[in-house]
Amino acid sequence: MPADLAAVAERRARLAAAYWRRNLALIAVLMLVGFAATFVPVYWAPELSSLRCFGWPLPFYMGAQGAMLVYLLLIVCYAIGQRHNDAHFKRALAALEACARNGAAITDGREAR
Repeated sequence: MPADLAAVAERRARLAAAYWRRNLALIAVLMLVGFAATFVPVYWAPELSSLRCFGWPLPFYMGAQGAMLVYLLLIVCYAIGQRHNDAHFKRALAALEACARNGAAITDGREAR
């Protein structure tokens, strides 16, 4: 007996919503780091000028090339994080489809233990 199609559709919608929430959280964190790498060295340049990075004052280094390195690191972190998010979503979707094919009860994953 196949699972209820409405339950499958509802669970699939919840999975998609959770996937999107994770994606937005990842983007928000990475944008915050990017903003900090751009804004902090410029705004507090006089206070941070005593700190040295590779022989240069930190605000100058961040403005010249340090921020670009942070941006590249953010791109790598986004790619890794999104790959992990995609894999998690694909596993959950495959498990849902397997349950639907086998006629098992569709739950939201928060059953009592």
